[in-house]
Amino acid sequence: MQKILLIEDNVLVRAFLKELLLNEGYQVSIATDMALGVQKAQLIEPDLILVDISHPKIEDREISPVLRQHEKTHSIPMIMITDPDEDNQQMRELKSKADEIIIRPFDEKELLAKVATFIKKENDDDEMENMTDVLSVLISIIDARDSYTRRHSRRVKNISLRIGEKLSLSTHQLSILKKASELHDIGKIGICDFVLNKKGRLTKEEFESIKEHSTIGERLCTPLKSLSPILKIIRHHHERYDGQGYPDGLKKETIPLEARIIAVADSYDAMSSDRPYRSKLSTQKIKSEFLAGRGSQWDDKIVDCFLDILNSENL
Repeated sequence: MQKILLIEDNVLVRAFLKELLLNEGYQVSIATDMALGVQKAQLIEPDLILVDISHPKIEDREISPVLRQHEKTHSIPMIMITDPDEDNQQMRELKSKADEIIIRPFDEKELLAKVATFIKKENDDDEMENMTDVLSVLISIIDARDSYTRRHSRRVKNISLRIGEKLSLSTHQLSILKKASELHDIGKIGICDFVLNKKGRLTKEEFESIKEHSTIGERLCTPLKSLSPILKIIRHHHERYDGQGYPDGLKKETIPLEARIIAVADSYDAMSSDRPYRSKLSTQKIKSEFLAGRGSQWDDKIVDCFLDILNSENL
């Protein structure tokens, strides 16, 4: 049962709103002022906070931000009911902290619709966060299965983000790049340990098996709507700029930009890490490899960007 914290100082309105919410099947807790509201919110961690303070006290404007700053309550959605002609500074400051404003007199159906919308969003966000957390744990397990690639996904993420920032990607693009680089190897959960841990070069059949991890990863993430922007990135992070990669032989700009970035970051981490069949390469050798594959294996613009980073920073 979803929990709503109702902060209401008017006894009649409080009784009306409580009954309205109870009839919809919500569990309702009551606070008669903002100070008590903060205490209860931290105690019960509700799914939604509904605030209707007719005449906020001076200290209330300091209490509302506390809900946004506290670890347990910072992400709880807040709906505030207020008067249409309210324009004093205290109320304006309280309004600025709300996710939604409802003007009095309000329609019951409108209020319940907004309550339901925010509770559903909160539950959906929690579910998606839990599922992506599960996938992140799986990535850690995959990395741990092979001592040579431990923390590989984290390093690829960090390098990818450096490249993305230097390329002036937007905040939204960087967010997609971050999640895609974290989960780019999630499909290796479907590859047997023998192939992942083989101390020597792979046979043709084994290499064909490990190539499947990009499509396995796409299938694993497909049920999660929040991961839809990264599906093609996961699928195509092993494509080559000249079209000789896998799984679809895409070339040049038909490969998603984020996948081209991850391809460079992934290759750098592979070259700069020890492997069962070779020691890690020197920085100079790595630079030579990237220059040799510039425009064929990797996007030349991304290689140039990465080499600028490598020359100026200590990765």
